[in-house]
Amino acid sequence: MDAVNHDKQCQDKFVGYLVKQQVDEADYLIASKLDLAPTFTLHGNNIGKVLHKPNIFSPDYDQQGTAETTANPHSHGHGFASCTLPQIAQVSVDHLRALCEALPSTVHRVKGYVKTDQGLYLLQRVGEMLTLERVNQETAAPSEQGNLVFIYIDQQEDAVRQHLQQNLKQHWRFA
Repeated sequence: MDAVNHDKQCQDKFVGYLVKQQVDEADYLIASKLDLAPTFTLHGNNIGKVLHKPNIFSPDYDQQGTAETTANPHSHGHGFASCTLPQIAQVSVDHLRALCEALPSTVHRVKGYVKTDQGLYLLQRVGEMLTLERVNQETAAPSEQGNLVFIYIDQQEDAVRQHLQQNLKQHWRFA
């Protein structure tokens, strides 16, 4: 669970219900980005589900202190869609940043290696948090370079694709 964006995501008219439902129905919760959200508080019956210092990378994963739950695993029918756009022209870092800031709120994730006027950059956008990190050409396979993947609410696919085509057609190819 993203501590920085959790409250805002809960209020989102497109995914708020899904975010709340995922937290309510989770067996365990790991809160990320707590260093960026020192006042984050989880309310209600979910407090006991949070794993503190979960050490999830250890083969001896210790589940002490976790909440017991009676939740049954199940699948959610909520839809997300994605598209991958191949880059056809180099873009300036400033223009790339502006494009990401102007994306509709229904775009929840963007990731890819982008060829810029300052070299190759790894772009990662989650919610409104954007990270642009300059990387060496060897970091990404040639087939990965210049591709951006967008993940968004499938109910808004037409609006998202229209926005992307209007604003990114200069630098990315559309099918």
